[in-house]
Amino acid sequence: MKIKAWATPILISILLITTIIGLGSISNLEGKDVLELDDTGITEIDYDSQNGVVYVSIYNRGEDPETGNIILEIDGAVVEEREVVVDQKKEVYLDFDFNSPSDRVSVYLESDGEPVRGVGFMVDRYPEYYTLE
Repeated sequence: MKIKAWATPILISILLITTIIGLGSISNLEGKDVLELDDTGITEIDYDSQNGVVYVSIYNRGEDPETGNIILEIDGAVVEEREVVVDQKKEVYLDFDFNSPSDRVSVYLESDGEPVRGVGFMVDRYPEYYTLE
């Protein structure tokens, strides 16, 4: 099948436009108040001032289980640390209390003193009226 000479630039333009639109759509998939871990191994949470619970889903991308400490920091100070073993998916609830929207909140999995990069996070925050029994 032969494509006419004038059709090639049109087809390339259509392909380029759909690719750009598709990439833009993928970048907007994150839900409100949900953050995905980047490749540094650390994710920062930017929330309004409140108390509450951080709900963390950890996904192991590798085949072997990852063991480490899930760490929640506020302005560089560790406020919650819990040892976890992540096989495929692990869900963890961490309490937090911070008073200023300018507080820097971060969550990461640490093993041997370094952030683990072989896992992915989804982090969501529940308001202060949410309690764990």
